[in-house]
Amino acid sequence: MSVTKVLPLHHNQEHMEGCIDVLGEEWKRSRAARRYTLEKSCDRYPNLVFLKDKEVVGHSKLSQVVGRDDACFVESVVVAKKLRGLGHGSDLMAKTEEYARRIGMKTIYLTTHDKEGFYERVGYSFCEPVFTCSCKADFMNNFKISSMLQKLALSQSKSSNNTSKSTNLPERGLRSDKTSPTPTANSVPIPPAPAPPPPPPPAVKMGETEPRGNISWMKKELVV
Repeated sequence: MSVTKVLPLHHNQEHMEGCIDVLGEEWKRSRAARRYTLEKSCDRYPNLVFLKDKEVVGHSKLSQVVGRDDACFVESVVVAKKLRGLGHGSDLMAKTEEYARRIGMKTIYLTTHDKEGFYERVGYSFCEPVFTCSCKADFMNNFKISSMLQKLALSQSKSSNNTSKSTNLPERGLRSDKTSPTPTANSVPIPPAPAPPPPPPPAVKMGETEPRGNISWMKKELVV
């Protein structure tokens, strides 16, 4: 009898390549970039590898919901293409939820644009968007880039100021009554600080007459 289970990838590195293969079937990305992301797995917010016996069947990832220690966001839910339609998706979600429950999560969130029916069948309901750590990381990256640009602009301003003073000195033995204006830091435009990140996309219930491609936010309360 075959046995399926989910394991945290950082404690089961021997399944790294198989996990990269399954993810690469669905979302094209270099193996090096994928490995770099998977290696960020940790006990609290792991990359989970879904195994049938010793074969990698699928993958899911738990991420932080900002402001809540008892909730998580599940992403990158995928089953190997050759094994789809065999009930592995429901099994993967059930075991992902079981893992989340064991580490103290009470609510699990996800987004989907075309699997609302499936998630409703396994206990999820539509909800308002939440702020996840991936949104926070994007904001921090933008902030760091803006700060670097500001420092570069100030550095260029000082360099321009020193050059101007040198080139505007009168020649030795001559008197100059003309004084060129000296550039200041204020004369060089400084990139503005980044705007706050936009809120997550609104939750959308997909009806028969609604266009495909909208993002639906869903959640499930985990019974302890």
